[in-house]
Amino acid sequence: MTPTQPFSNRNRALLILLGILLLQMSVPSADRDSLSLSASFYTPEEVKYNFWQPVKQIFASTAERTADLRASLLPALPAARTFKIVSVTSKKATSSKIWPVKGAISSAFGMRRHPVTQRRSFHNGIDIKAHKGTSIISPADGIVVCAAHAGLLGRLVKVRTGDGKTLYFGHMNQIKCVKGQRVKRGTLLGTVGRSGRATGPHLHFSVLAGGRYIDPTKYLAAR
Repeated sequence: MTPTQPFSNRNRALLILLGILLLQMSVPSADRDSLSLSASFYTPEEVKYNFWQPVKQIFASTAERTADLRASLLPALPAARTFKIVSVTSKKATSSKIWPVKGAISSAFGMRRHPVTQRRSFHNGIDIKAHKGTSIISPADGIVVCAAHAGLLGRLVKVRTGDGKTLYFGHMNQIKCVKGQRVKRGTLLGTVGRSGRATGPHLHFSVLAGGRYIDPTKYLAAR
């Protein structure tokens, strides 16, 4: 396309879609600042190509940004010379927590049939299925209050958070922290395993708050 060619509504729409798709390809993160993108295009007499330089800069800076996007098209009147065509915004995630391991939930919080005993019992956390050796990280800042073998839960790490909750990470293959260690959100705690009573490699994750266990999925940020 040359500067003398008409810049049609179809071309403007294609550029909008391109911007959205490229931003959606970025890696999500929970705590990135929001960003916005706007550009001006002109009628056939002069089409500005300097649009692409700010686009490249923004795309370069959006690595590991959340891909929760909004796009809006401002109306372009046929008689107008300048067209403000698009604003693409990556919204900052509202939660400061992250999931301790990547994987699917294989057993939910609440009553269930135990996979080993086959008896119905209360499951005080969630099981997240993952390959042996997968990294387990802390969802929040806190202090390690336990890092040891603990019977049925196998190799166990407990983290006490600043708001008084205790996070349990069970069935680890390896423990990568020590009791008394202060950890930050994202600190490596250990790796996924099947120590203790487990049918396969996974992470058992529980949240103790005010003396009772709560649903960890409500504590963590939505995936």
